[in-house]
Amino acid sequence: MRTKFTDIMGIDNPIVSAPMGGSAGGALAAAVSNGGGLGLIGGGRSDFEWIGPQIECAAGVLVGTRFNACEEALVDSEVVKAVLNGHGEDTERSGVFDIARGVAWPARYTGRTIRNEFLEQWRGREVDLTADAAARAEYRRAEQSGDMRVVPVWAGEAIDLITESLSATDVVRTMVSDAEGALRRILHET
Repeated sequence: MRTKFTDIMGIDNPIVSAPMGGSAGGALAAAVSNGGGLGLIGGGRSDFEWIGPQIECAAGVLVGTRFNACEEALVDSEVVKAVLNGHGEDTERSGVFDIARGVAWPARYTGRTIRNEFLEQWRGREVDLTADAAARAEYRRAEQSGDMRVVPVWAGEAIDLITESLSATDVVRTMVSDAEGALRRILHET
C-alpha cells in the first residue's frame, strides 16, 4: 500500500509499531518490518510540539496495543492475556503509573492502561503518591515480580478488536489487506 509515508520511509506499508518501552524489542520490530511496516524499539521520547504535526502529515498509522499482544512482544503472557480479554471501557488515561515508575513524562500526556488495583488505589491521589517513596518502592517490587494488580497494561480504547495473539508480520499484512479492501469498497461506492 503506497502512501507519501511509505515513499519517504522506503517501506511497503504505512504501519509503524509504537516504540512501547518494555515490550517493543528487536523481535517485535523485526516482525513488523518483515511484514512491510516500520518496527521501532521502545525507550525513546520526543518533543510532542515537533512530532505531533509530523504524525498528522505522515499518511500512515502508529499502532501500539495491537503489537503489544503479538508473539514477539517482550511482555509477560499475563499482559497478553489481559489485552486479549480487555475492553475499551476498562481503560483509563492517568499519570499514576508514570509517577510510580519515576518517569518524568509531561503530566498532560497521560498513558492509557487497563484499570487495576494500583490505579484504583491512587487515582486522584497523584500528589500523595509523588510524596510516598515507600509506596513507589513497593510498586517497583510488585511490578518486577509481575504482580498484575500493579503492572500497567498499556492499551487503547479499541482493545476490544484484539482477539488473538499473532505474529507481528501477520498483523501488518492483515491490517494492510483490510485497509486496501475498505478503500476499494469506499472508492467503488462513490
